[in-house]
Amino acid sequence: MSEAKQLARLVFTPLPVISHLTGTIKLAKLLADRDECLSITILIMKLPMEAKISSYIKNPPHSRVNFVELPQGEPVSTDSTRSPEYFVARFVESQKDLVRDAVADMINSSSSSSSKIVGFVIDMMCTSIIDVANGFGIPSYVFVTFGAAALGLMLHLQRLRDDQNVDLTGYKGSDAEISVPTHLKPVPAAVWPSSVFFKESDHLDFVKRQGFLGGDQVKEIALALESSRHRFLWSLRKPPPKEKIEFPGEYENPEEVLPQGFLERTAGIGKVIGWAPQMAVLSHPSVGGFVSHGGWNSMLESVWCGVPMAVWPLGAEQQANAFLLVKEFEMGVEIKMDYRRESDVIVGAGTIEKAIKQLMDPENEIRVKMRVAKEKSRMALTEGGSSCNYLKRFIENIHG
Repeated sequence: MSEAKQLARLVFTPLPVISHLTGTIKLAKLLADRDECLSITILIMKLPMEAKISSYIKNPPHSRVNFVELPQGEPVSTDSTRSPEYFVARFVESQKDLVRDAVADMINSSSSSSSKIVGFVIDMMCTSIIDVANGFGIPSYVFVTFGAAALGLMLHLQRLRDDQNVDLTGYKGSDAEISVPTHLKPVPAAVWPSSVFFKESDHLDFVKRQGFLGGDQVKEIALALESSRHRFLWSLRKPPPKEKIEFPGEYENPEEVLPQGFLERTAGIGKVIGWAPQMAVLSHPSVGGFVSHGGWNSMLESVWCGVPMAVWPLGAEQQANAFLLVKEFEMGVEIKMDYRRESDVIVGAGTIEKAIKQLMDPENEIRVKMRVAKEKSRMALTEGGSSCNYLKRFIENIHG
């Protein structure tokens, strides 16, 4: 009997928030599906504010993909004078010893003869883990969880700051535009990533950029939905308590933030829920439109399902994603492209209703463009398609 072939093992270290973990798990499954000689271990750091992670990782996506939950690390200071990036950097730094110990256990375990660690796939927000990989003499690969266009914009802005000493914070609120190699049209400062304009800010902004809106804005959305008369499924999230590091939660009684009588008046056409399995919802044939914050995962899922989008970005790189979808690809409806949660601007019901009606218009050209994009996205994952080819090159690089 021939000796079993040793598996090549990749160690993934995602930032432990759902938006980053979703892409990580999908990539891991694609790689395992593609190469039967590859196994993947995803290390799960424990971020106190993200309680949903444990339930999300109960079932591995593939027989050669497994999760390892790291122990709780040392508490990270939540100094309110520091930036959100500082908070994340300190958290990741606090995990390095835990990652190092977990990898050492893998190498020293009795099963090490059946697999060899050939690479770390490190979340773009966790790049200090590269030090751990270097300590083991193992190559590192950085996994960027948003699109190439947004990455190109960020790198270009960083180059302006580093090479030309440009004070980017001076562009906040301006009408300036810049040409960027990854974009066809000049990109206005109004859609640059929020972090560009930070000097020192509340670490809680990291939480504020997540998917929720305040009570006054919720009421405007409700009025718009009711007036539009379109059928709807509304995933309504509860803001975290003020001055606490938590992610959005669920309302026990959503009536506390909705206009009086809204649920009764819309009972025949709509439903208000909490968290929803987004991909399962978008895959349903009755879904005719998607109002989204414009996160990269959401955009990819919407394109994959061929569902037209109306975008309402909240923060991070979402404004840049909205610009790409609406202005460059011309396959999305704008609600308010330059919206930022920290501005406390209220988008009126009339603006929202107008966008919903445009989105649901059966004659709107974006429906045709989205159908074309859906077919192209599937072609990209077939043999010889662009995504398939890039995965193949990555696997070849891993095996040397």
